[in-house]
Amino acid sequence: MAKMTRLITVSLLIIVTASAAALAQGESGAGSLIIPPGARGNGMGQSFGAIADDATAMWWNPAGMAFVEY
Repeated sequence: MAKMTRLITVSLLIIVTASAAALAQGESGAGSLIIPPGARGNGMGQSFGAIADDATAMWWNPAGMAFVEY
């Protein structure tokens, strides 16, 4: 009976520590994926929706694509 209790305790301890390590993933690389495209829009504090008239208009204001000259 003592061996079974020890086996269950060790098994549960392994499961708990393994799941805690799996859930402790960092997000340090995800911050760089949020940077919007284009230096012009970022330089104006990301308030570029009204005058988006270049290739980045699809990001800032999709309706601005009507004014893009190709």
